[in-house]
Amino acid sequence: MRKKSQQNRKKCLGILCGFFLLVSLTSCGRQEVDYVDPVSGSEQTSAETESGTEIPERMEETLTSDTGGVTVKIDADIQYDSETVGIPVVKISPDPFSEEDMEFYAERLFDDGTEELWPDAQFLTRDMLLERKQELEAELENYTEKDYYLQWLFGELDSVDSELSDYQESDERGNWEKPKYFRYFYKDENGTVIAENTKCSFRGTIDGSEYLLTFQKVGDATSMHFCSLHREVDGAYTPAGPESPLVAAGNLCKFSKEEAEQLACDFINSMEIQDFVPVAVLDAKSSIYLFESQQIKDSLEAYQIYFGRSVKGLSTIYSDEQSNVNQEMITVYDESGNAIENKIPYEWIRVTVTDDGIVEMTYQSPMKVEEISTEQAVLLPFDAIQERAREYLREKYLTDTMSYEVRIDLIEFGLERVEGADGSFTLVPAWSFLKDDQDDMNYMKYTLFTINAIDGSLIESE
Repeated sequence: MRKKSQQNRKKCLGILCGFFLLVSLTSCGRQEVDYVDPVSGSEQTSAETESGTEIPERMEETLTSDTGGVTVKIDADIQYDSETVGIPVVKISPDPFSEEDMEFYAERLFDDGTEELWPDAQFLTRDMLLERKQELEAELENYTEKDYYLQWLFGELDSVDSELSDYQESDERGNWEKPKYFRYFYKDENGTVIAENTKCSFRGTIDGSEYLLTFQKVGDATSMHFCSLHREVDGAYTPAGPESPLVAAGNLCKFSKEEAEQLACDFINSMEIQDFVPVAVLDAKSSIYLFESQQIKDSLEAYQIYFGRSVKGLSTIYSDEQSNVNQEMITVYDESGNAIENKIPYEWIRVTVTDDGIVEMTYQSPMKVEEISTEQAVLLPFDAIQERAREYLREKYLTDTMSYEVRIDLIEFGLERVEGADGSFTLVPAWSFLKDDQDDMNYMKYTLFTINAIDGSLIESE
């Protein structure tokens, strides 16, 4: 849910500049209360399914093929919150960021009166380009810091110079008095359009520091990205795996993991974004560009907090499906020049915290709840889920003649999105079988497969 009331507006300045007040984390987490079984009317305080059997804390077993080639090793904790308020089935639909939303969030984030539309150079008239060129050159002349903002200024100036050197009139130029999605084109070296995007950007200050707010849209899929321009990082922050040497050495961020999570929760609340809970708090590394030596240094100096939609106390989980699949919200063209269909990405929110507080936030593919069709679904016994998992693993892997090992490190219960034949979306309770990726470059929990907790059907990745 996105709340759009302008009453009692609160600025996020304290959060963004690192102000922190340690309070209870329960306000942004799952509620720890008993729930009433709608069938029996009795209070349920342990993890039970249709047959009344308890869900184990771990699953440990090894499956091997008859040929001895493939080995499936399951050594996994089972994450199931026995005190979840409900087990719902939820119909959802895309809720694209509108022009009204753009104005709301720009006013919400930036210092009063500092927000301004910041269209790409391809939308500026010649006079506007010359004016922006003059402004950028003046900033560069007076700016002495060697950080990302310096690189950003050079990049903007280069974009203006390129546009001036190949200037062509168009109806879009100068037509951006109000927020809207502008159509951008990406071309190859021959000038052929290879992709297109629609987006709208704002530039503004928070406590005098420059920030950029960008909205993107392809069809019904939209996203919002907010980031600080005054930072040392050249590029994105990425999660570091628990076995990374950087993690072993310790996170350099002045905030603890718990404090970073609370900062992120406070920030989401201040943006009036509702019905989300933190589902993962990860150590995050950055690649710092050292201007003097012109080298890149990896540094573990941040946390990334992922949020999932929560309904009746049950939320989506953190995995590669929720955070990585179909992130690129641009229309891509094939070799024949035909647009390739873009699916609606999974909904998620990510907040990055450093010593400076909130430096980055992404809200991908906002959705809205249309209907809670079932508030307390009856689950299959977990031993039936285990047997279904074994069947799938035997069919998928144990028929392979090659020799390798498949590892399952975690089994997690949560809401999973499924798409109907008519293109509709539903969140259903499901069991996800996950593998920890130990890649130091970009740590991720990978979903090997997911089983519908109600009927035992396999949920295919979209």
